Amino acid sequence: MRNISCLDLEEIFEISDKKAGAVEIDVNVMKLGLHAHVFMVIVAVSLVIISQANMHRVSANPLLDVDVETNKQTYLVGDAVRITGNVTLDGTLKNNSLVAIEIDFPNGSPFALRTVDTGNVSGGYWKVKIADVYTSATPLGNETQLFNRGATAYVNVVMANIDVVSHPVRPVFYIQRSDNSPLMAMYMTTDFYVIEANRTAALSTSIQVPTTGAIGQTLIFASVFDDNVALGGAPYCPEYAAWFYIDTQTPAAPAQPEHFNVAFNLPKINAKLGNYTITARSKYQVTLATDIKPFEVILLGDVTGPTPGVPDGKVDMRDIGFIVNLYGTREGDPNWVPKANLYVDDGVQVINMRDIGIACNNFGKSGSY
Repeated sequence: MRNISCLDLEEIFEISDKKAGAVEIDVNVMKLGLHAHVFMVIVAVSLVIISQANMHRVSANPLLDVDVETNKQTYLVGDAVRITGNVTLDGTLKNNSLVAIEIDFPNGSPFALRTVDTGNVSGGYWKVKIADVYTSATPLGNETQLFNRGATAYVNVVMANIDVVSHPVRPVFYIQRSDNSPLMAMYMTTDFYVIEANRTAALSTSIQVPTTGAIGQTLIFASVFDDNVALGGAPYCPEYAAWFYIDTQTPAAPAQPEHFNVAFNLPKINAKLGNYTITARSKYQVTLATDIKPFEVILLGDVTGPTPGVPDGKVDMRDIGFIVNLYGTREGDPNWVPKANLYVDDGVQVINMRDIGIACNNFGKSGSY
C-alpha cells in the first residue's frame, strides 16, 4: 500500500464532498488538524536544532572573566598593598587558572610582574615552563647567592619548550626585598624570544644590587608570558620562585600569600607618587579575559620645604613646624592653609593635634612625581 500524502487526502475529501455537501465542515476541520500537526512537528524539530546550536556556541566561545581588586584605592607612602581576585568560566569560579599580573608605575614602566594561580595547578600541562631560576656573578655562571651592596648580580632564567612546535615567549622577573617592598621588575627581552620545539633556552640579565634599603633574603619571581601583559599577554606556566641575599642571610623574607593574592609594601623612601595601573589577564583555550584597576600613592604630611609653603617631596621637621605654627587656625581664618589640614572630616575644619600626629607618623618618608 502506498503512503497517503496531504494531497491524496484532499482528493479524497473532494470526492466525498461531491457525494455529500454536508461533510464540507468536517473536511476543513480534518485538513486544519493535519496542517497543525505538521506545523507542530516542524517547530519541535527547529527548537531542538536551535538548542543544540546554542549549546555548541557556548562551548566554542565560553564566557571567561577575570576580576582583580585592591584593599584600598589610595595608599600612603609605605602602606601595605594587597591585591586579590578570581577567574570565572560561564559564571562558575575556575580554580585551576593562571593569571598574569602587571603593575605599572605612573610613567607606564613595570613596577611588579607576577603570575598567580586560582587554585591547585600542579596537574596542568604547560607547553613552555621554567626549569630553573638562579643568580650568579657572571652571565649564566655558577650559582652565587650572597652579594654585597653595590655589586653586579645576574638573574638567570632557564626555560623548556616541551611542545612539538616553537613558541615565542616574553620571560620576566620581579624582585622583592626582605621588607616586602618591590626592588625591580623587568622584561628580559625587548621583543619575543623564540624557543624551538623540544629545546631549552637560558637568558641572563644583570642587575645592580642597591647600596641602600633592606638587606637579607631577597625574593625573585620569574614568569613566562606569551606577550607583554599590557598588550594582551598571558602566562605559559606557573611562576618560579628563587632568592638571593644582600650582605647577609638575615632577615628572612616574609612568607607570601597563596593563589590569587599579591602582597607588598610600598617603599617609604623615594616612592613614586601618582596613579598606578594593575592589569590582570587570563586565558582559556583561545579566549582572553582582562581586568584593569588603578590605585593612587600619595605622600601625606609634606606641606613645605626650603621655600615656605612649597612641598619638597619629604616629610621632615620643616613640615611638622609649619603645621604646629598653624595650630588652632580654622577654615575662614585669614591665615588658614588648607593643605596643613591633614585630617579632614565632615565637621569644622581646624588644625589640631590630629594633623600634627599625621605629620609625625609620616616623618622620614619621601616621594616624587
